[in-house]
Amino acid sequence: MSEISSANIINKIRSRLEGADYAKHWSKIRKGNVSMEPYHLETTDLLRQQLGEHIGTTVKAAVWVPPIESSDFGSARCAFNLMNGPGDGADKAKRDAVAKSMKDFMQARACPSNVVINNRHNSTICALQLASGATEEAFVDGVVDVLEYLDEFLPAWCAEILPALQLPENETMTVSNHESEKLFTWVPIQMEAVQKLLELKDDRGELIAALESLHAAGLTTIPLSDKPTEDTEGKISDTDPFTFLANFNRGTKDSNRVAMWKALKERWGLASPVPSDFAGLPLVNLQNSWFGPWAYQLQDGDVDALWDIAAAAVEAPSKVSDAMLQRALAVKNVALAKLTMGLFWLKPEVYVALDKKNASNLKKMGLNPQIKTWPEYLQLLDDFKQMSRQSICEFSHQAHLDATGGGGGVDVSGTLVKESPNSYGPIHPLMDSFKRVMYDFESFENPGDKFRENELDYKRKLLAEFQELRPQIEANLESGQGVEAVTTLKGIINKSNLVDWRGLENAFGKPIQEVESLQLLNAVRRVAQGSYQGPETLVPIFEILDKQGRKVGWTLLTVLLWLWNPDEYYPIKSSFIRQFARRLGRKLKKASPSPEHFDEFMQLASDTRKMLEPWRPTDW
Repeated sequence: MSEISSANIINKIRSRLEGADYAKHWSKIRKGNVSMEPYHLETTDLLRQQLGEHIGTTVKAAVWVPPIESSDFGSARCAFNLMNGPGDGADKAKRDAVAKSMKDFMQARACPSNVVINNRHNSTICALQLASGATEEAFVDGVVDVLEYLDEFLPAWCAEILPALQLPENETMTVSNHESEKLFTWVPIQMEAVQKLLELKDDRGELIAALESLHAAGLTTIPLSDKPTEDTEGKISDTDPFTFLANFNRGTKDSNRVAMWKALKERWGLASPVPSDFAGLPLVNLQNSWFGPWAYQLQDGDVDALWDIAAAAVEAPSKVSDAMLQRALAVKNVALAKLTMGLFWLKPEVYVALDKKNASNLKKMGLNPQIKTWPEYLQLLDDFKQMSRQSICEFSHQAHLDATGGGGGVDVSGTLVKESPNSYGPIHPLMDSFKRVMYDFESFENPGDKFRENELDYKRKLLAEFQELRPQIEANLESGQGVEAVTTLKGIINKSNLVDWRGLENAFGKPIQEVESLQLLNAVRRVAQGSYQGPETLVPIFEILDKQGRKVGWTLLTVLLWLWNPDEYYPIKSSFIRQFARRLGRKLKKASPSPEHFDEFMQLASDTRKMLEPWRPTDW
């Protein structure tokens, strides 16, 4: 599918919305080739009225249709989230608290089968979920259905939850010596300067004059002399937004950088305070600060290419095309690490710099920073957002601390805590990665609130509800009422994000096929009654599936076994478990469920349990 066809899909969605009564509640629908971002005006207004303008949160449904094959809309996305408007400066803790209350309310009310709730601790509430190979029609229908559902959900949340919503106080970060120190004070003034900078795209003389005034004041700036030809030297006559920002983000003394911001604030009439720290800012090399070569080495369009990608990136990630990225990387003296550092300077809440320090910590998270295209970078950003409990600024600051010997700790409500480097012996690298995600972890005996909230509580709740309804489910199975048993099970499982609707429909059919469902569930019950003895334990289940000509996914199969016997089995998200195995130096085959492959997962679990015994894990 070409980018033009992506735009056609977006236009079809817009056309459908124009005919819907509820569409008037959604506004600011941007016209882009591959995306649209309708905002729910009423909820946004109520949020700000109730919580104050400082909350800075807009309620947005982001619809993204990248260039994809027409036969598979699986990569097209529609996510509902909270985000900050330009310059809003919303407190992240408050935004995440609002998001969590929406997720909890959505889960309590239940939601459509094609809407999956995001249980990560971030501002994404839910997303449209389509089957692999979904059609264009299914995607368009799904987006329209999601927006209609949200238009009913949001007023109910505003009426029932918002008036009594309690938000946390603003949190600040402190370094490991526990002396309170406000970090990231550079963000407001740099973001304000970025807006001014883009306004001066066609008045670059002012940018050069501003740099010259800083130099004239005795401050250390980027080099301001250029080479029009190989043998001549003169003043710079043009610049790009990244090089201008590099002047403030290079390895000079902090006092010099503070003085430059103070001078620029006065010159441009900036409202933000002068920064008192520069934590988390990746710096360009003092001897290689320009985003480009000497003037005589520039190719036609080089400087404009850097302006183009900067302006698009500030507007939205979806506004940047891979062609823009490749053109910018074609400029001499611009490499991927350096360019993504510049993107971070433009929008530190959105873009992760792929410099050496950050790349090292991304690898520890199991992410691959060696991207080559813009879609790959967007996927990396999405994966990071899903996996990390730190903001991008916090992550960048942590990467610097780790690289310079001041790290090893993690963010605890914004507090960086140093840990003994080998407190967990040979599994320390794994623990280091784990604690970057579960950042208030204290010990296995006291794993912290975040782990309980994100990993334990919803599973305990799921198990408790199953145990409460288990007699009813088993009575249905024994009396041959398969539809009732599956319906009750689905009602329990759908309250978590463990199994998606496709897995349930593949296993039980749509509509529910009673005889086949009875056979499968009774086989699972019989197997779960005993202990796991090896691959042969699961043979009865797979014999039933083979006779029925069905396949069941890893997650559903293991969730069912776990519900009936949580002491013996555990829910398996196969991609995550394989990634975990790689970190232990083991390789699990990527294959459909079978008794033999299931045994590999069970053996890994057994070995992991033995490995962790010295640290006495509980309720894991």
